[in-house]
Formats: sequence, structure tokens, C-alpha cells
Amino acid sequence: MDLESAPQWAGLDPGASDAEEVRGLVAVLVAADSPRSTKAQVAGFLLDVWCLGVKNALAPEPMSESRLAGHRGLYFSAYEGHVQVPAGLARALVFGAAAYARGFG
Repeated sequence: MDLESAPQWAGLDPGASDAEEVRGLVAVLVAADSPRSTKAQVAGFLLDVWCLGVKNALAPEPMSESRLAGHRGLYFSAYEGHVQVPAGLARALVFGAAAYARGFG
């Protein structure tokens, strides 16, 4: 999976000058419905896609829809915004960052 499956990112150029400001850090927040509860299970990952792989991970935590909305705002507050992407792309980002870093030892 690649960025072509996320039309919101179609105009982004990883070689653009503002890429230096981002410094390769990507925040990924994953929310999945819990079959045993009305709350979603929410996990977060901070990725350094340039070299370190997964810098930090937040264990899954149950959250109501309203709490998730507030958490999402705080989670992405260091960024200018966020885009919703398919679960497969989020998974590819997290596992891809880990594999990339593993390649450096």
C-alpha cells in the first residue's frame, strides 16, 4: 500500500522544503470498534520515518466517541492538521517504519 490510495495526500511532495520542518515525524492514531463494548480501542504511534522507526507507542485504551474526538485533537495538536487514511495505510506506515529502522540494525 502507498500514498496513491490516500487521495488527501496526492499533492504532497516529500522533497518539498517544508519537509525539513517536519523532520520525518509522523503521528498515527488508530481507533477500532470493540466487539465487547460501545467504546473504541485507540492506540497511537509516533514514527520517525527517516531512521528510528517507531519512537513511541501508546497501548490500546478504550474510549467513548466523545473522548476520542478530544483525544484526536490533542494527539495531533503539534501538527498543522491531520488526514484520515485507510487502516491498511496506517498499518503500512507503522510496520514500514519499523522494518526500515530494523534494516539499519
